[in-house]
Amino acid sequence: MPIKHIVFDWDGTLADTIPTLKSAYDATFAVLGLPPMTYDQIKEAAGKYSNRNIFQNVFGENIADEAKEVFYRFIKDNHLRLLSPFAGAEDILRFCRDRKISCHILTNKNRPYLDAEISQLGWNIYFDRILGAGELEHDKPHDDACSALFKTRQPPAEEMLVLGDGAADVAMARFWGCPAVIFDSRRTYTGPAADYTIRALPEFINLIESLNHE
Repeated sequence: MPIKHIVFDWDGTLADTIPTLKSAYDATFAVLGLPPMTYDQIKEAAGKYSNRNIFQNVFGENIADEAKEVFYRFIKDNHLRLLSPFAGAEDILRFCRDRKISCHILTNKNRPYLDAEISQLGWNIYFDRILGAGELEHDKPHDDACSALFKTRQPPAEEMLVLGDGAADVAMARFWGCPAVIFDSRRTYTGPAADYTIRALPEFINLIESLNHE
């Protein structure tokens, strides 16, 4: 059956926000007097942990709340100024719109920041459903978040794809029983195996067309 529904991650998938996250973490580590993490360590953490537990895992329970406050102060002041989409991201969204493929976002970015970024890019027209961190009791990739995205009417698994950059994206694809596609431009992904891996976003369009012609 043809692909009719795609679920996207946001940070590190459509939006090239990992440099912004790196700057926010660098600022947080500096305030707390701690050595910084590398770009790849931050990217791995962002793709692995939910928004609710990432600070505990990165900084430890004792200073997680302080770290979170410093981090989000930086994000609030800078995330729109530093926002940049990946090359080819909007081409994918236009491709899907033209072919009546519905697009959805399930991400661990807090919804107010996510909405502001989507609006700044002018991409509101492309998405049918959006679910961010903090909207439910549990965040991605918890089963509750995956269920809530489509409520009680999940599309057939063979009509779906998930495009992301982290282990949580593979986990939610497994929940739905559909293929997971990992965007790994730096060849640094170390999470559970995905069904497909792409190095550049234009490859995703080629993959959709290939699957639709099988």
